[in-house]
Amino acid sequence: MSLLGRLEDLSLTDIVQIVFLSRRTGVLEIIDSRGRHSVMFQQGLIVNATSPKTPDLGAYLLACGMVDAATLQTMKQAEDSGIPLGTAVIDMNVVTVDALSDAIRLHVLDVMTPLLSSRDGEFNFILSESLTALDIEYEPQRIFKEGGIAPARILGEGEKLKPLKGLEDSMRAGKELLRGNVAQTTPPGRLDLTMTEAPPAPRFAPLPPSPMEPPDLSENELASIDDEPFDLGLDAALEAMAPTPGTRGAEPAAAPLESLVDSVLEPPVTPEPPVAELPADARPVDSLPASHPDVVAPRGPATEFRITEQPPIQDMERVVVLYQQDPLLRVSARRAFTRRGMTTAQYGAMEDARDEVVELLKKNRFFVTFLDLGPPSGGGTGEVLQLLAQVKRRNHRLPVVVIDRVADLRRRHDLLKSGADLYLTKPAEGHLQPGMVEEQLALFADELVLFAQRAFAEQIEAGGGDPDASYQISAQEKSERNSQVLMQLINELSDPNDISQVSQTILRLTGQYLERGAIFASAMVQYVGIGGFGPTGGAGDMNERARGIKVGRNEPSVLKDVTESRKPHRGKLRKTDANVRLIGGLGTLMPSEVLVLPILNKDEVVGILYADNASNRAPIEEVAGLEIFLSQAGFALRNAMIANRGRYGLE
Repeated sequence: MSLLGRLEDLSLTDIVQIVFLSRRTGVLEIIDSRGRHSVMFQQGLIVNATSPKTPDLGAYLLACGMVDAATLQTMKQAEDSGIPLGTAVIDMNVVTVDALSDAIRLHVLDVMTPLLSSRDGEFNFILSESLTALDIEYEPQRIFKEGGIAPARILGEGEKLKPLKGLEDSMRAGKELLRGNVAQTTPPGRLDLTMTEAPPAPRFAPLPPSPMEPPDLSENELASIDDEPFDLGLDAALEAMAPTPGTRGAEPAAAPLESLVDSVLEPPVTPEPPVAELPADARPVDSLPASHPDVVAPRGPATEFRITEQPPIQDMERVVVLYQQDPLLRVSARRAFTRRGMTTAQYGAMEDARDEVVELLKKNRFFVTFLDLGPPSGGGTGEVLQLLAQVKRRNHRLPVVVIDRVADLRRRHDLLKSGADLYLTKPAEGHLQPGMVEEQLALFADELVLFAQRAFAEQIEAGGGDPDASYQISAQEKSERNSQVLMQLINELSDPNDISQVSQTILRLTGQYLERGAIFASAMVQYVGIGGFGPTGGAGDMNERARGIKVGRNEPSVLKDVTESRKPHRGKLRKTDANVRLIGGLGTLMPSEVLVLPILNKDEVVGILYADNASNRAPIEEVAGLEIFLSQAGFALRNAMIANRGRYGLE
């Protein structure tokens, strides 16, 4: 299970000590204004770290001059074949074991030192059963005698280990803040989202007495106990953070598990909360249409928000979309979000969740999405990646959290690279036992609420009080980014004889605007596919499928229409045999509209770009930058076609 919090509530020093004392394995993520940082632990010892400047060990070795670019590329190829990067660099005799161990220690210090004194940022600790050598990027037992780096070597002699009780107190205070019970100080000009209702009674069970408090230990003493098993700290802290049944303040005790499933279809009846006094000019919040049994609109504002030195926020509806296959988790999440005055749309089927997301995107609404990966063998990862890409392509500022059953660092890496804002894991099966399940699910739901609350607060602050300004900000940022990519790709058209490079360069820019695309060269007697990208609906590789498409120049088709008019086509397609073959050749997905652009060299149409959003069926937006690029790429494509006539059948 993941563990969320803020560095202002629990410092990095405390987190490192908790993980060390409990001999835990996993990844600690810290996200601050500089980006995402990661610290990897194995059995409580630090084994690696990354930062935005050095996202992996290879980047650090390159930055400090221990390897060159050619060697790093070879190491990356070895890593793709299953050999850890650190193992490859030693086996290639590029560096010695001692030199690599020193480099790893310096790399970890470089990442962690600025974070040790920082209270700015949020942390997410992802517990894992084990880490492989590929995850860590080297074999720890081969590089370090102890199997990793003891915290004292990073924290320094001045940082003594706290007694465990002090760590538990820090964790308990942090969890109180997570649940919104401790008043927070709001800087001038910032939003104060502190709940003003009366604080509930304490909800944490006292810790069982410990036979021994761990004393302050020196580095030498720490080294002497490396082999002694510890089972302190994190388990006790997690138990301390769990709510005690029946102590949720003014709320009634949680219902038994038997009634939780029934409450999925019908929300439990709870007393009407007191109506908070709102500013005179504030209007009531409209709720989402109840199109699904799990869609719940809050009955009324459960909290009152104070806004310091800012005008009242109008029409602030905080919408959360949750795709979760586990009905018990849906129930716990619904209760937690509804208590915080959030509108929740919860679904157990991906198709329903996708429809909800599409509607919100059409309305330019700001919302937070939580997506469940489901079983590894269920094929859910592909659907989640598609929906994630759809949201981020439309507005990359919309937060998306992916929830996994167990920690998988390779999957985490791919999801974060695809744009996910956070990777969480569900409560472990071992914790979902009678007497514990409700507490664990409630704790997990509170962490989802914590992320959503921060996301909404940041969005309002960034938008100057407009909750839906993120679309305008995102469009401006996308325009600036596309301009930079445009200039970069124009400079890449340096080898007009390489038709593969030219087509892939065009498709790379197309991917900034649309979900899938294909390029057709205009030959003497037919249009010939020379490359493609994007989803096919499970029908194989798009690049290979695109190369198998051929359409006669005299056949009625959208390709012929664009060639004759020399103007773009945007919208529906006429139903002709050639158009049907064209769409079918790209896979099983059916688009709602298409974009077909001519690639011109002076007045001659030398190629045609086809693109659509067939999977997410989102509207096609402005593509002026893509059209500008195609006007520059026509000359390069014509020369490449001349040089490759025999290869692609372009005679």
